[in-house]
Amino acid sequence: MDQDSSLILRLPLSDLAPKLFPFFRHTIPTVRLAVVETLHSFMNVGSLPKDWVATPLLRLLFQNLVVEERTDIRDATVAAWNTAIDLLHAKPGWMESVIASPQLLEWFETMMTPMGSPIDASGFYDPLSTDTGPQVAAERHNVDKNMLAQDLTLVSLDTVWKARIAAATAVAYLVASWNSSVRSLTCLSRDDGLRKFTDA
Repeated sequence: MDQDSSLILRLPLSDLAPKLFPFFRHTIPTVRLAVVETLHSFMNVGSLPKDWVATPLLRLLFQNLVVEERTDIRDATVAAWNTAIDLLHAKPGWMESVIASPQLLEWFETMMTPMGSPIDASGFYDPLSTDTGPQVAAERHNVDKNMLAQDLTLVSLDTVWKARIAAATAVAYLVASWNSSVRSLTCLSRDDGLRKFTDA
């Protein structure tokens, strides 16, 4: 084992877990699946820290649901998302600090992209980017280009529907987990953002 690998293994989980984030959209499907399942297993160990279950993780999980073509990876992502939401819900105020209203609006807008129209990925979270711009990295094949383009000659309508349904199910689970005061922020308007309304 080289020195860098040994150092990584000695990192606390709060630093180690985000090291997996750049592999979410790896070109090899088994790597993508392993990343989600590993992070999910970390969340299920009660003695491990959970402070890394934050906005970047939720954004990556949601993006997985929208662009992933493989059912097994999507299903694993839904399971990890639900566990993450349960953890956030268990600590008062944690969910509200992690998921702001503009983020929820962005997720709704992504889900509601018309079929066959390209998905706007300009707001997608890229773990390889920094405040000063993208990090220099080896050239990577864009594994998501067909799903983002929504070209129905390259990706089946059935696959697109399954991805949209998975994303909608995840957001529904999130909204259902909020308390009543936060659920009042679920009326969406493209111009006005999230508008409050009284629960029925």
